[in-house]
Amino acid sequence: MFLSGYSINGNQEETMICFEARLNDLKTQIEKIYKENRRDDDPHVFGDQMKHFWEQIKRFQELYSKWCSMEFTAGHVVPHLETIEKVQALTKVFFRLYRDESDLCDQIMLNHETIQYQIDKAKYDLCTKLTPDTKSLIIFGSKNRINTIIDFKKKCPDTATFIQNQSDDEIYDLPPNLEELILSDCVLSEPLLKQVASLTQLCKLSLTKCDSFQDDHFKFLCDLKHLEEFFCDSRTTGAGLIYLYGASHLKRLDMRITPVTLHLLKCFTELKSLHIYGCALAPESMKQVANLTQLKELIIDNAGHKVFVDDSARHLTTLKHLESLCIESCNGISNVCLEHVGEITSLKKLRLHRSTIDYQGLGHLLSCKYLESLTLSAITVTNQGLHKLKYVPNLKHLTLTNADINIEDIKILIEFPVLETVTLKFYREEEQKKAAAFGKEHGIDIQCV
Repeated sequence: MFLSGYSINGNQEETMICFEARLNDLKTQIEKIYKENRRDDDPHVFGDQMKHFWEQIKRFQELYSKWCSMEFTAGHVVPHLETIEKVQALTKVFFRLYRDESDLCDQIMLNHETIQYQIDKAKYDLCTKLTPDTKSLIIFGSKNRINTIIDFKKKCPDTATFIQNQSDDEIYDLPPNLEELILSDCVLSEPLLKQVASLTQLCKLSLTKCDSFQDDHFKFLCDLKHLEEFFCDSRTTGAGLIYLYGASHLKRLDMRITPVTLHLLKCFTELKSLHIYGCALAPESMKQVANLTQLKELIIDNAGHKVFVDDSARHLTTLKHLESLCIESCNGISNVCLEHVGEITSLKKLRLHRSTIDYQGLGHLLSCKYLESLTLSAITVTNQGLHKLKYVPNLKHLTLTNADINIEDIKILIEFPVLETVTLKFYREEEQKKAAAFGKEHGIDIQCV
């Protein structure tokens, strides 16, 4: 037999290498026979030979069941998962080969479902075991988001992950020295919030898709004196911000705040990044934002309201340290808004979405001598607009998602003094190729979307 005498005893690393080697050998043999002998008119051409291979696959599954019960070091979890996914892929091949043989087909599908469960379990086991020294943790509210969890682990390998078991309150025994906590799609019960309240060393707290978080839940955050970053996308009014006053060093705030509660921001004198969305920001309301003199980043998402108007932008001119400004879905602004924006001479990055500005308004950006990145989304930019923008002295990155220009108009891009990347929208493949070739010739990375 192909796997006769195979054992899972001994050194983990050596066993894993052996397991991988034998699986790859089996996979190579199957693919070779499949390629050389497959006939479209006879899916059973392999006969007893392939049935023999199927016995080997089942042996791998048996070994994997034992494999799951072993303790693995962090470095071996991911390759182990990749190995068993290869086994699952082979079961699909056999299912196609014997799809007309009902008994064998049922057997294959039963094994396939079993192995799928084992894969999900292995992915669940990717969640790092918590220790008292764990500094960064994310809790996912649903095991159904396995792919999201795996993607997150790849991007942030040093962040421990956990899946919330809503029927077991003991999950809320969080490491006492946590500095960063992300709760994603979780049910924020009182036991969990009390645990969060005890994390006195916490610097970063993010509540993502936690719809159960309400204004009165802010009271659990009042002792987080070291909190520097707070994110919350639930539909609170922001009235609970008063409980965060103890976090006097808060530097980043990203949440839904109503105009009525904007005055509560005044105590966060060290705030450097602010994202407010879903509320109507009239000029009077914007005065509260203007008092945050240390701001370097400001994102305003008005969600289609027209109450953020040109005069609202006037108050932004007092923000002398502002480097990044994003105004999303603010239909009430025009060229006058850009006149005020042009007075923010410290600006390095600007994004505008959905407004009625035109080439004359773009001319106000010439005074932004430090502006390096400009994104105009859902805003019509013509050839005249491009001619205005070429005089922005330090513009390196330009994105125009609704440019009313043709392939000949992009020749003006070589007159931009330091331009490095451009993103444009051309629908025809021929124009996309011409634009990319033009950019390559002149040392500009032109991307077409």
